[in-house]
Amino acid sequence: MTVLEEIQAAIAEWNTGLDNGDIERMVASCHPDVMTVNERQPVTTGMQAIRDKYNPRIAAAEITSGYDIEDLQDYGDTVIVSGRFYGTMKMHDTGEVKTPEGRLVLGYKRDKTGAWKMFLDMDNNGPAYTVTAAPVLARPSYISGKTKEFEMTTLQIVTKEIVDLHDFFTEWFNGTVERDQL
Repeated sequence: MTVLEEIQAAIAEWNTGLDNGDIERMVASCHPDVMTVNERQPVTTGMQAIRDKYNPRIAAAEITSGYDIEDLQDYGDTVIVSGRFYGTMKMHDTGEVKTPEGRLVLGYKRDKTGAWKMFLDMDNNGPAYTVTAAPVLARPSYISGKTKEFEMTTLQIVTKEIVDLHDFFTEWFNGTVERDQL
């Protein structure tokens, strides 16, 4: 399987759990310290936070869900994808059908067994939109010795920052980075 196919399978595992009301299947697809950053909600961390967030939704509605990957950035044992989520929620109490959709960035990291586990879920609700042009940025001279211009999409910039922060904190938690380097 390609990395894209592996990530699609990991996302499908989450969605299958959600669609079938199986919170433990959803949680099993996550890193123990999964971070959820959802629009207009507090940031949460950990598998119990996933249970606390999704159990009421599962109890309240019949859910179908989907996700289309639009971009994938592969950093070896870490992958960041961006795309669009969509679905339906048929409310048990009223029969009303809601259609949530929006933009979603997911981060995956391989665990010790080689399985991809979600460590980041960052979304914003609303209709899909398209970025029409990538910004041109100046590379700081301390990186390259002289200033060079290069193109990076917003996702590439955010992805690099997320991966750098993840790597730094992993090293810090493992004791290989001193606290004063924070």
